[in-house]
Amino acid sequence: MWKKDENGNLVADDKGNPILITADGKEEGFSLEANKQHISSINAESASRRKEIDSLKEQLKPFEGLDPTKAREAIEKVKSFSEKDLVDAGKVDEIKAEMKRVHDAQLSEANSKAEGYKQQMQSYIIGQSFGDSKFVTEKLNIPADMARKFFSDNFVVDENNRVVALHDPSNPNSIVFSEANAGEPASFDEALAKFVNAYPNKDQILKSSGNQGGGTNNSHKGGSNAPKSLSECTTEAERIAYLESI
Repeated sequence: MWKKDENGNLVADDKGNPILITADGKEEGFSLEANKQHISSINAESASRRKEIDSLKEQLKPFEGLDPTKAREAIEKVKSFSEKDLVDAGKVDEIKAEMKRVHDAQLSEANSKAEGYKQQMQSYIIGQSFGDSKFVTEKLNIPADMARKFFSDNFVVDENNRVVALHDPSNPNSIVFSEANAGEPASFDEALAKFVNAYPNKDQILKSSGNQGGGTNNSHKGGSNAPKSLSECTTEAERIAYLESI
């Protein structure tokens, strides 16, 4: 939770960063600039890992169905064979079987590494979406990393590396669809606006209307030209503003 004074205003540290009180009672200042630098470092690291994943995928193609434990046992067994064993017809078949198990074990280990890299890459893509979000920057009173902690469980990455929002994180079919573009998954900012609007303590993380500037986000609340539904909104800013007001 954020540290506030007796008037309910956020308290900042000596560097001007808002102070967050952690679960163990510690007070930490959050720097948006530091968060951006962290994302940049992850971006560079992820680019390197993507190359490693592509290389691993190529190496894995000749293999399938490995058991690492049996493979290690097979290696030890092969080491124990004597020269006489190697020329024994019965042992030749046994050696072939053991060598297959070794190959299977290597494939299993490589598959495990590839899956780990895949999860890291998906985590990075979701984090980048929060970092690039116009909604987070303009509408929320918390930095992108905090917004990610609150809402990232509702976002996944599909097979095309697109970020998709889910109503239920445990159900991959519970996709959040766009109200502005019927039949299409909601954009990241549109979905995030819905989650924020449904959050019980949204008033604590949304910027006050006085900080939104220009009256753009409130234009739909009055006047004959104001959108009456999300489908009438013509820009992403109007859609987000409409979702905040309902």
